Amino acid sequence: MTVFLRIIPLCGLLAGSCAIHPSLVDEEDSDIVGEEITETATSASETSDAGGLGVGLRQANSMGGGAAAIPEDKAFRVYILMGQSNMTGYGRSSELPSHLNRPRDQIRIWANNRWEYLVPRRNFGPETAFAHKLADARPEEIVGIIKVAVPATALAAFEPDYNRARAAATGDALKGSLYRDMIQSVKSARKVSEFTIAGLIWKQGGKDSRSRRLAENYQERFVALVKSMRSDLGSPEMPVFVLTYFDEAGIEENRKRISRVRRNAIPVFDSQARVSEYLENAYPVFHGE
Repeated sequence: MTVFLRIIPLCGLLAGSCAIHPSLVDEEDSDIVGEEITETATSASETSDAGGLGVGLRQANSMGGGAAAIPEDKAFRVYILMGQSNMTGYGRSSELPSHLNRPRDQIRIWANNRWEYLVPRRNFGPETAFAHKLADARPEEIVGIIKVAVPATALAAFEPDYNRARAAATGDALKGSLYRDMIQSVKSARKVSEFTIAGLIWKQGGKDSRSRRLAENYQERFVALVKSMRSDLGSPEMPVFVLTYFDEAGIEENRKRISRVRRNAIPVFDSQARVSEYLENAYPVFHGE
């Protein structure tokens, strides 16, 4: 499956276009990649709730198109999508082609604590094109999406050893543990269906680039996240795909501009570009691939 995902143009899977569309650029990153944001990221106060549980699932819950059983005659492969603004996405469902905005028997999303058809009703992110492209390419399988994403969120809110005080330092305390949202979603989904976890797709890092300390230990903390996920999910070889803007050559070419706009972004971009060097079965995915 790893090879398959690398063969399909991931810009088509994840964005529907090889261009960097404004709706796919973090508000935190827009000044670096030279794009103008047309949507304002939802603030922490708008996405938080006192208990925290389920905050990461709010957008996914809004994309459920009704309860959907899982056919038993096809392999069911589930992809976990996690991140901040870019993973949340600001595409308008009203602008989608009609075939991407109605139930498809081959696609499911974990929404409202059950498997539902994927039907964006308001905003949508990369999961929509991703799921439909996979379904087109592999008609013998059912594509499942478990999505945990909140705009303007640092890695601290996703860490397996979530600490409210640590999350508070990045303004994310009220969101609760997004790692818990993901784990509990997988556990609940496994109670009602049998599936293979086919991969983690990760798009996050903009908020951590605001702090030198967080940026410099981003790699260490991301490794801990992936290792915990692989262990807790019982998927030791789970493929990991890290969506980012620059390869190593691109970082060097744009170093002055990046440093001028946000100097702490370079360690984050560098760790993402080199993810294959320090994590097995992990791959960077660059805009334009």
